[in-house]
Amino acid sequence: MDQWDDLRFVLALHRAGTMSAAGMSLGTNVATVSRRIERLNERMGSPLFVKTSEGWETTPSALSLIAVIEDFEARLTRETNNFCSGLANQFAEIKIAAPPIVNASILNSATGEFHKAHPRIRMELSDKVQSQGLGDSDIYIRFGRPDRGRIVARRIGRMMFRPYRVKGSRCDAEGWVGLSPRFDELPQSLLGYRVFKTAPTFRVDLFEHKMEVMRATGLPGILPESAVNDDFELVPCDGDHFESECWMGYHQSRRADATIQDVAAWIVNSFRNSRLGHVDEQETEISA
Repeated sequence: MDQWDDLRFVLALHRAGTMSAAGMSLGTNVATVSRRIERLNERMGSPLFVKTSEGWETTPSALSLIAVIEDFEARLTRETNNFCSGLANQFAEIKIAAPPIVNASILNSATGEFHKAHPRIRMELSDKVQSQGLGDSDIYIRFGRPDRGRIVARRIGRMMFRPYRVKGSRCDAEGWVGLSPRFDELPQSLLGYRVFKTAPTFRVDLFEHKMEVMRATGLPGILPESAVNDDFELVPCDGDHFESECWMGYHQSRRADATIQDVAAWIVNSFRNSRLGHVDEQETEISA
């Protein structure tokens, strides 16, 4: 394989699912992504992706190649971070993907403590409601145990979801505020259907937006307790609730990455210091 650079395009399209999103992540255009993928298809003698109604899907025969590329990327990042950590004028960089409510209620406020301890680490915190894999992140936090990839995983907390109403309104109002349809299979959305027995009247992407719509309309909705802890306008309804575990994961090849270990320890400590902390003492390796 003499076109090593082409492999970046394979990984980007695998993660993004569309040529345009892959090009954006690489700082290039659709034509360049298409040309690089086609060149590799010819070299491999078999297509790496197939076009579907939702975008480009990785072929089963290409998944083993993807695993090798991801492993190489993770090892390269690990060695780069470890190298930079020993140089006074260099920064290590790390990306964390977490549900918005986790960033807002736990991690954002703890960044000051982290920066004082690790001023040579540059961190990017991105909102992702429910990560299915690492994607282009170094560490992800998700609701529920990870079930794919070569991941070192650790349960770091629990978050309670229950129905809430605006003071002065009723929980049995006709309608409710839910999340976007792509989140309908999440347990917290299923709880809403079970409690309110109808489809949502309004849908939004984030819990913060849901709270705004609930206040504006007087309609109830399912919220995490941590989101309404200091909000005296919203009160819990009696009845059903759901507890979701928060898990942290990173690629198995990053175990020896000093930056990953520093950031993972900070995340664990941030959850321990919050009322959501329920941290497993042992990590779990997942290979699926």
